[in-house]
Amino acid sequence: MAENTTPGPGFTNYVPKVHNLIQGEELNLHMHQPVQAHSFADGPLLVGRIPRPAPGRIDRNPAVAAEGRTVLTGLTGAGKTQAAAEYARKRWNAGELDLLVWVDASAPESIEAAFTEAAAAVRGGGDADQFLTWLDRPNAPRWLIVLDGVSDPDHLADLWQPETPRGQTILTTQIRSTALDGHRLHIGPFTPEESAAYLDRRLGANPRALDGAAELAAAFGHLPRALALAAAHLADRPGTTCRGYLDAVPETAAPVTAAIHPVIAAAARGDQPRLASSVLELACRLDPDGIPLAVFTCERALRTYADVSSGRSDTPPILADVEDALADLHRLSLVDVDGDAVRVHPLVQRAAGEILEQRGRDATIRIAGYIMHDIWPGDDDPSAALFIANTERILANTQGSLFADERASKVLFDAVRHIGEIRPIGDAVAYAERFAAACETHLGADHADTLDALAWVGYWHGESDHPETAIPIGEQVLEARLRVLGADHDWTLLARSNLAHWRQRTGDAARAAVDFASLATDSDRVFGPDDERTLKARSDHATAVWASGDDERALAGYEAVRADLQRVLGPDHLDTLKTRSSIAKLLADTGDPLAAAEETEALVDSYVRVLGADHRSTLIARSNAVYYRVAHDGDADAAAAAYAELVDDMVRVFGPDDRETGFARDLLDRYRSEAGDG
Repeated sequence: MAENTTPGPGFTNYVPKVHNLIQGEELNLHMHQPVQAHSFADGPLLVGRIPRPAPGRIDRNPAVAAEGRTVLTGLTGAGKTQAAAEYARKRWNAGELDLLVWVDASAPESIEAAFTEAAAAVRGGGDADQFLTWLDRPNAPRWLIVLDGVSDPDHLADLWQPETPRGQTILTTQIRSTALDGHRLHIGPFTPEESAAYLDRRLGANPRALDGAAELAAAFGHLPRALALAAAHLADRPGTTCRGYLDAVPETAAPVTAAIHPVIAAAARGDQPRLASSVLELACRLDPDGIPLAVFTCERALRTYADVSSGRSDTPPILADVEDALADLHRLSLVDVDGDAVRVHPLVQRAAGEILEQRGRDATIRIAGYIMHDIWPGDDDPSAALFIANTERILANTQGSLFADERASKVLFDAVRHIGEIRPIGDAVAYAERFAAACETHLGADHADTLDALAWVGYWHGESDHPETAIPIGEQVLEARLRVLGADHDWTLLARSNLAHWRQRTGDAARAAVDFASLATDSDRVFGPDDERTLKARSDHATAVWASGDDERALAGYEAVRADLQRVLGPDHLDTLKTRSSIAKLLADTGDPLAAAEETEALVDSYVRVLGADHRSTLIARSNAVYYRVAHDGDADAAAAAYAELVDDMVRVFGPDDRETGFARDLLDRYRSEAGDG
């Protein structure tokens, strides 16, 4: 459907009927004399009406093809009609057109009627076919036809305009179909900068109204029609603000989402109606900026669609059915399938949400939790950031039902474990705090999941620039676990370990050493002397003793732990290798760089065998070995040569901007300078 059909001032258009009003009645005077065809020698002709420019409009400047057909696609309200009108108006005002026909193309009848009207104007009579034939002439006038709001490619089956150097056609549609052939342009939402400029143009005379403008634009996904409605509302009410308008979103967004409802209904009438609806429901509970494609296509997702007919049989959907459903939604501009991600506009999400009952929403959120936990990516997978963002959306959307399902809520723990590795620590703290608060609300303060989430709040505080903020949280978790679980529970002992770590990070190494010594004793009693948790507590104790300044006792502690780790876990276990690295650093600190170099050179061999030559730990150990060796023998030439080779490998593996690459490059410059080659 056309987005705006108000005629613009200063344009004339051909009307085939003569209207008059006599005593309040409209008379259609049917003139029997032949209709006079327009003479282009008298000037250009407009048939139909170009929509008026939108107040405060932002020029989108669509790159329309110089000849032939251009297809403008996009979501309802994205500004396709305005973009086409902007282009048509510029060409008309520049005198570049002899004939401009603007057509409401929402139905085949309206298209045929517009072409018949045009035939009467340019030929003095005829039908749509005759008009199209008339256009396809070498001496035809310079023409532009705009088909606004094409709702079905089949409506144009017998009404395609000729492709000729004399003319252009622009179609606006939310249908992305290969049947609509031509130069394709997607009209998306405004950018944040365009939204800000638009609202400033509309509301700048009342600066108070702009309070919350950025938040309003983001909430409406920068959709031009939604922002136009908001600006019109605010301009008529001088005392209101963007922030106040946003507080009433369910009511204020209704006109826009109501326009999207028919498109959702069209998806539900497709070849796979229930499956398409299920896919859209899932998309509308996740992050609009990008959802991993695998969320819709993985084995777990296919199982959740098991009660959804594919539309062609009663068998459960297969992968091809889901891909077809996504393609249908993409064709209708309800989602954007872009590589390995699926995007959906926030107002499409809202419109779909208005159709779902609360019960259906809760079930969809649980399904999303199951799926994402099952397919959570590995640590180095670039899609991990998408998973984190979508889990944040799940947490924001759940009304508590997710916490009642232990399997579904596991995805929330997946995110809290990994978010600080992908995003800034501040984001990790904020997510952990929201998660812990939600657990307390829905599960209670003493529930195991609540205490576990709170422990992650402490963990990410401890990793921040202010680790002292983790200590009161750690004390709170420890007190609750002592009370609820008892002194010897695994999680209680873990809480003691975390608290001791945070005390050490804040500089209280002596207190941490005492805490770790006590923890090692209790772990030995509860788990046994060879348990990994006991060995870790002993290693942590040695580290705290080292930090407190007692190098000799720390070295003895590390040597004892290494012997037990080699015996229990083996010489190639990562805990064993990590302890060997700590021993080498301690040897260097105590003034024995030769022993440190020999230990680290042997450690490099182990890392290469266990982790590979390009692993981060291997390359860092190589750097340490060179550093200790030159500290012993002072051979700057050898050190420079070794670091030159190492920097090349680090650039290849980590990239030129990695922190470790930078450290190695600084040392290379240092030793080249000392060798007289800098």
